[in-house]
Order: sequence, then structure tokens, then C-alpha cells
Amino acid sequence: MLYELSQATTNTSSSTTNGAAWSYKAGASNTPKIMEIAVNNVAATAGNFALGIAATAGTQSSSSALIPLGSAATAQGTCAITWSGSPTQPTTFLRKHQFAATQGATIIWSWPYGLSLAAGTELVLWNLATNGVVNVTVTVEE
Repeated sequence: MLYELSQATTNTSSSTTNGAAWSYKAGASNTPKIMEIAVNNVAATAGNFALGIAATAGTQSSSSALIPLGSAATAQGTCAITWSGSPTQPTTFLRKHQFAATQGATIIWSWPYGLSLAAGTELVLWNLATNGVVNVTVTVEE
């Protein structure tokens, strides 16, 4: 079953260098596959981001459920832009991208066979600099 969600980061989540800006956390009993993540620059602000699996998953303080595509099934994974306990940055990243100061600049990362995540794993978009607000859209197969 495919699910999708588009979510804007906040000024708070985007302004901390080496902090988390957005995350998808797998449910405790499922092993989802990330099919695609798109990151879109909201304002004409340069940005430096990295995508990686948290060394230690954080505690999401507010989370959003994904929207099912074609069914009313409920997704097990959740997305967040705030944490009461922050995820821990990994030592290596899966992908990195730098935005020029151009409103609307977009990067789309895709995995044709899906990026498999273990149950309870948190995939995080990290700020590598003081970044502006971005929109993040994720497509997940659960």
C-alpha cells in the first residue's frame, strides 16, 4: 500500500545547524520502503541538507500520519518536524544536497526498488547549516 505526505518544516526545525528538520519514523511492527522524497526550497534562502538514518531514533513530539493513496488503510509510520527528544545524527549520510538561494529549487531523491527501513527506524532530513523553510514530500510503501 502506498502512502504520501507533504509537510513544511518550521523556522525552528530548519534553523539549527546539525539538527533534524524533518523525519519519517517506521512503525514498531512494519518494515516500510521509502520510494521517493522531494525537498522544495520555500524562500530564496541557501540551504545545506543531508538525508540519513538516525543513529538513535528521536521522540516525535508532534507527528503527522501519511495519507493513503487508493485505500482507506491507516499508515503505521509517521512524519515529524518537532521532537521532545532529538534523533541522533549518523556518522554517514545516504544523500546530501545544497540549495542555492532560489525559491522553488527542488531535489527529488528516489529509490526504484525502495529504501528499506527496519521497524522503529527514523529517516531524518538533517540541517548541515542554518537553513530556511523547505517543503518535504515523502512516498512510502508499507
